[in-house]
Amino acid sequence: MAAKGQAPQRRQGAWWQPTPPPLPQLALTAQQVKTARQERLNAERAARQAAKRPAAPAQGRDANTQAPGMSHTQGHTPDAPTTSAPPVSWWRFFLQLFILIRVAVGLKSALFLMLGALCLGHALMTRRQGWIRFALTLVILAVLSSFTKL
Repeated sequence: MAAKGQAPQRRQGAWWQPTPPPLPQLALTAQQVKTARQERLNAERAARQAAKRPAAPAQGRDANTQAPGMSHTQGHTPDAPTTSAPPVSWWRFFLQLFILIRVAVGLKSALFLMLGALCLGHALMTRRQGWIRFALTLVILAVLSSFTKL
């Protein structure tokens, strides 16, 4: 029977069940493709707009539901414009890294280099790369490394 392309006869309670042939996949027309694309773009646009909108302020909150020590004027106001972080100054980062390496070699301290690199990486991640902060970090690390021989 298999040679003829026929399935074997089914007995009552047999485990083998022939699968129905798959339905043919029809190609979408140009209009259907355009409509599907437009629906996808509208859904993405709506998701972006929903993410941009600030959360709605809770209505009917009284002073008893606020955290202790917080007044209603403290904290984030949804109407305040959001500012982005300042851009990373890469030349400043590499110059500070160069200075850090030179001081670490001069002090012959691996601990100074590791802690300085950690502080410099934190400053890079938080985008707070000021020179005064860097100089104070170097002074504090130099004092700390003078107590150790690492």
